[in-house]
Amino acid sequence: EETEIVIPAEYEGLPVVAIRDEYGNGVFSGKAITSVTVPDSVTEIARNAFYNCAALAEINIGAGSALATIGGRAFSGCSSLEEVYIPASVISIGDSAFNNCGSISFTVAENNAAYRSPNGHLVERGTNTLLRGGRSGDIPNGVEVIAQAAFRYAQVTQISVPASVREIGNYAFDYNENLEYISVDEGNDCYSSADGVLYNAERTELIFAPEGLQGEIALPVTLSAIPSFAFDGRTGLTGVYIANENLESIGSFAFRGCGLEIRFAGTREAWDAIPKNQVWNTGAQLTYVCEAQA
Repeated sequence: EETEIVIPAEYEGLPVVAIRDEYGNGVFSGKAITSVTVPDSVTEIARNAFYNCAALAEINIGAGSALATIGGRAFSGCSSLEEVYIPASVISIGDSAFNNCGSISFTVAENNAAYRSPNGHLVERGTNTLLRGGRSGDIPNGVEVIAQAAFRYAQVTQISVPASVREIGNYAFDYNENLEYISVDEGNDCYSSADGVLYNAERTELIFAPEGLQGEIALPVTLSAIPSFAFDGRTGLTGVYIANENLESIGSFAFRGCGLEIRFAGTREAWDAIPKNQVWNTGAQLTYVCEAQA
């Protein structure tokens, strides 16, 4: 099976204008290809065209390309891909086009009217949406939306969320085992952070705890509940301080696989009274310190 694919500019005397199968999508999906060269004549890379091509490390697209459309999930799962050039002609990039790509960096042509690439991130100009995160964890000010799964498998160690961000999609930072810290600019009205953990602005809701969290952390006294899977598999954690004596609940698998000390501001009776899912501490090795006297 050929691993280095060169798409011809012509076939049987006609220009090649699209990369897709007869049904309009994943012509190379799941193939063991390592590189692909796209001729300037191609205007469309269809949905799922290179989906889950895990060995694909190089896409060659020229500055004179006529490429206009990159379909949804076109390069999703291409975990070996490190650099992508988006020419000026591109006006549409579909949902999840580069999700699950690992450590990647984008370069968008400066005269592209639809997209830009600050800090190597792929950002849609019209909506200020960060579609796919690059190798840098520094999100530039001006980005308003971080798309669903934008940094999944990105292999970053820290994330800095600017004041401009008002929406973070589901699973935005999942599957980054080395991500130790998320910080949020103090001027952000929608989100906040404490000890590297991401919260809503009021710190009543825990949104995401990085998978690489280290040492001890303190949960804000304003936190109303510990959600399901909050610290699932966070093996670098050694201690969690729970300041809210009236915590409403602890969700399923909240501390699964953890080995740490839980310090609780209230009494042992108050701790025992907190509603806990029956599998909240599955596989965990926990010790408890209740600081208040009965």
